[in-house]
Amino acid sequence: MNKNVFAIFLHIGSALDRLGNYTQAISYLDKALTLDPNDKFALEEKGVNLDNLGNYTQAISYLDKALTIDPNYKFALAEEASVCAHAGPSLPASLCVGITSK
Repeated sequence: MNKNVFAIFLHIGSALDRLGNYTQAISYLDKALTLDPNDKFALEEKGVNLDNLGNYTQAISYLDKALTIDPNYKFALAEEASVCAHAGPSLPASLCVGITSK
């Protein structure tokens, strides 16, 4: 894996997120994750962008992957709680149960 190419995709994805271009951000984060599918930051960033697009179940899935890699990853823990708050009753309760105990 070329770490420089990975870093470029990751940083472009993060910048696009900050600009509110969530779909484009996901495209670049996917490219980064193709190079390193176990990068907790890229997984968490994709979860954030999916949350911003209202894809709550997918967001939780990516955040859970980040937390599988690092169970103490505070940003992913906080984002999962945020997804559950944003989704409200549209998200199956089973996906949000236990988030505060992670």
